[in-house]
Amino acid sequence: MKLWVAGASFLLFATVVGSAMALDGLPEKFYGTFKLEKSDHFEDYLVAKGYGWLMRKVILFASITKVFEHGTKPGTFRFKTLTSKKDVEADNIVFDQKFESEGLDSFRHNVLFTYDPATETITESRLKLEDPEENTDVYHYRIEGDFLVLDMAWKGVLCKHYYKRL
Repeated sequence: MKLWVAGASFLLFATVVGSAMALDGLPEKFYGTFKLEKSDHFEDYLVAKGYGWLMRKVILFASITKVFEHGTKPGTFRFKTLTSKKDVEADNIVFDQKFESEGLDSFRHNVLFTYDPATETITESRLKLEDPEENTDVYHYRIEGDFLVLDMAWKGVLCKHYYKRL
C-alpha cells in the first residue's frame, strides 16, 4: 500500500510539473511576442558599457521585440530579438547547452540559456568569441503579468526592460 501511495504521489507531482512546462522545457508562459514598452536606467547601462553619445541615442530610439517560439526540432525553442536596425535569432535551443550565435553587435558569441524553476527565471549568458577576455553579458527574463521583464547589469548599473505581450 505504501509503495502504491508513493508511486501515485510521484505521478501526481510529475503531472503537475510537466503541465507547467512545455515539451522543450520552456515554460508555456514565456511563449509569445513581447514589444519593449519602457526601460529603467537603460542610458546609464549603455554609458557603463562604454557606448558614446551618438550610438546611445541610436540604441535608445530603436524598437525592440523579443520572441519565444517552439523550435524546429522537437524538445527545443527559438528565441528572436527583433529591432528596427537588425534582427537576430537562434533556433533549436536546449537549456544548459552552449551554442554559437551572432549578436546584435554582429559578432559571434558563445550563448547559454538556463532556467531556474525556483525563481521562474530564464538566464541568457553571452560571451563574445572575438574577445574572450571581455566579461560575459548576462540577461535575466521573467514574466510579470502581461510583461516579459529583462534585468541586466554592468559595473553596478542595473537596467530593466519591460516588454508588453502582443
